[in-house]
Amino acid sequence: LAALSRLGATREERNAAVVASLCSMGQLSRAELLPLAEANFRAIRFDRLKREDLASALGSEGGGGLAARTQPCSLGACDAFLSHSWHDPEAPKWAALCSWARRFEAEEGRPPTLWLDRACIDQSRIADSLPCLPVFVAGGETLLVLAGP
Repeated sequence: LAALSRLGATREERNAAVVASLCSMGQLSRAELLPLAEANFRAIRFDRLKREDLASALGSEGGGGLAARTQPCSLGACDAFLSHSWHDPEAPKWAALCSWARRFEAEEGRPPTLWLDRACIDQSRIADSLPCLPVFVAGGETLLVLAGP
């Protein structure tokens, strides 16, 4: 744990790195996980998302160049880590997300940035990103959960 205390800018990032090291099943050390997560953390601006991006029928690749619409992001600079189920219908998820994003933009004067799994994880290397997931969660300013019907 002593080496971990030197990693990450915040206590949350360091704690997330501990959880992430447990998730990697010993494949990666704590010292390797945080830099890996930092190097692979991405976000997408809400105004670059489309309703159909939340549809489950898109398959694992996503549609409309979803990954290409993301941008590299520093941990802690993403406004929300978006949690939802791909089995839930897209219309209510999109409506809830739009409502949240309108409130955010009214308060902050800009569209929010989001971490969305299909957009922000390299879909050809999903297993490589899974150990970083706890760090990705900690990398968002807030956890936005769109719970199903």
